[in-house]
Amino acid sequence: MKYKVLFKWVFALSALPLLAQVEVTRSLPHESFLLYESIPVRVEIRNVSGDTLQLGGEEPNAHLRFVVRNTRNQVIHRSNVPLHETMWVIPDGIRSSRTFDLVQLYQIRNAESYRCEITLIAFGEQWKLNPLLFAVKNGTNHGTVRRRNTDRSFSLISVNRKFGDELMLRVSDYREQTTLATYTLERVMLFLPPEMRVDHKGRMHILFYQSNRQMVYCRFHADGRPIIRQYLRPATLRPRLVEHEEFGFWVPGAEVLEPLDPTPAGEPAAEVAAEPVAGVVSDALELQ
Repeated sequence: MKYKVLFKWVFALSALPLLAQVEVTRSLPHESFLLYESIPVRVEIRNVSGDTLQLGGEEPNAHLRFVVRNTRNQVIHRSNVPLHETMWVIPDGIRSSRTFDLVQLYQIRNAESYRCEITLIAFGEQWKLNPLLFAVKNGTNHGTVRRRNTDRSFSLISVNRKFGDELMLRVSDYREQTTLATYTLERVMLFLPPEMRVDHKGRMHILFYQSNRQMVYCRFHADGRPIIRQYLRPATLRPRLVEHEEFGFWVPGAEVLEPLDPTPAGEPAAEVAAEPVAGVVSDALELQ
């Protein structure tokens, strides 16, 4: 009887390394997302198995299985985007992570709640992680500019996160049938409505308040590509975007702060600093 009990303990202890040979975690940056916004799931794997893990490529010895369902338990269909564009190789003793965009991988087309189930299969074992729960929202539209000549539609939308509202710019085709890009601008104070204007060169100018003491100004090309982001300190009661013959728009009575983002290529820092800050507007304004 003693030998039988001892055998059970030896068997249990010998099984522990098998269960601990791989550690897998997953995370999301938010619990709610704007419809068509990127939903980046970060998967981190720590390999202490004694062998190299290979996911993707030819003859992989490990596999990740993703399943996305809505609250009605319907499985969301996959897109044609491969899960692994390049091989993910994790040598023994290494911790490695990759980010998977669920919007690219799955046909998430409705504003509702979802769950993402992730399982790692390796060495004849399965590591099934707790589901990730998240909500997809339509958000609050603060105005849309539609431009037929460049086949672009710009929508300024806020979405409520756990710690406040974030302002986002959605770039679509003119008829708003295809979303081309979604940009997170910054956290926004909605007590003062954000502004969106387009200048004579077709560039988009956006101004909004983060707080009573700081504003954010962003400028985008006519095709939707970002140009620059600047941070301003209001020096008057409420600075606004004002038309400017040379620069399109500027903000009289605002102090330019040190930019947090690097100056994009093609926009020398000296010229940006010298240019009056600026960025037509909002509700369904159509420009030919």
